[in-house]
Amino acid sequence: MPKRGKRRKSSAAEELRIVREAAACTHRGDIEPLLRREGIYSSLLTAWRKQRALHGSEALAGLKLGRKPKQDAKDRRIAELEKRSARLDPRPLHRA
Repeated sequence: MPKRGKRRKSSAAEELRIVREAAACTHRGDIEPLLRREGIYSSLLTAWRKQRALHGSEALAGLKLGRKPKQDAKDRRIAELEKRSARLDPRPLHRA
């Protein structure tokens, strides 16, 4: 059985540097050597560009990795009731 590779983690600064280098490529075919040198796929570069366009450079910092905490039945029921309440009455639940 072949060994499983490690997932590459890159810092926000590294991602921003790669996006800026890709933006500086002006001629057709300039991006491919950059992708090969950095060892990334074009789809990842596209995702980084989209994140930067939507949320700025801070978006490249990334999200918290790992699974989201599981909700038990009580938490799911509370979320469902809050969602239903928000549809019926758009005012906030907590009134001062």
